Formats: sequence, C-alpha cells, structure tokens
Amino acid sequence: METEWRELAACKVAPDPNRFVDAVGGSKEQSLLISMYCSGCPVSDLCFEVAIRTPPSTDAGVWGGTTERQRILIRRRAKYAQKPGQ
Repeated sequence: METEWRELAACKVAPDPNRFVDAVGGSKEQSLLISMYCSGCPVSDLCFEVAIRTPPSTDAGVWGGTTERQRILIRRRAKYAQKPGQ
C-alpha cells in the first residue's frame, strides 16, 4: 500500500509524535491534544481507513483520531452488522 499520504499527516510535525503511539491509557490532556491534531489533519479519513484495514496486532497508537480500543469496537460492530438475519 502506498504510504506517501503519511507525509501530509498532522502528527508528522507534532512536537512529540510518540504521543500518538503511546496514547493507550494516556491522560485527558494527551487525548485532547491528539484530537486537535487529528481533527485538522488533511489525511485523517485515509489514516482511519488504513487503520481499520490493518490487522489489530499491528495498528498500535492513534490512527485517524481513533485509539486501538475504539477501532476494536468499530470492527466488532461492523462484523456484527454483517451477520445475516441480524
């Protein structure tokens, strides 16, 4: 998959990009900062799509404004919604 879009990501120029990787269990301040970067990011939607399509074991940190835990829940809901007869 092409990754040139990452060069346009707002987190790329963040003072401490590691905050996006180490965000699990982070403080409210950290979550707010990350939300601010992601909400104004020109590639946030693409980043989210890539994260959702990436195996959960390899998508650590914040992608497209979502945490690992949020993406797990999104995947579960999508899987449940696809079940026939539901």
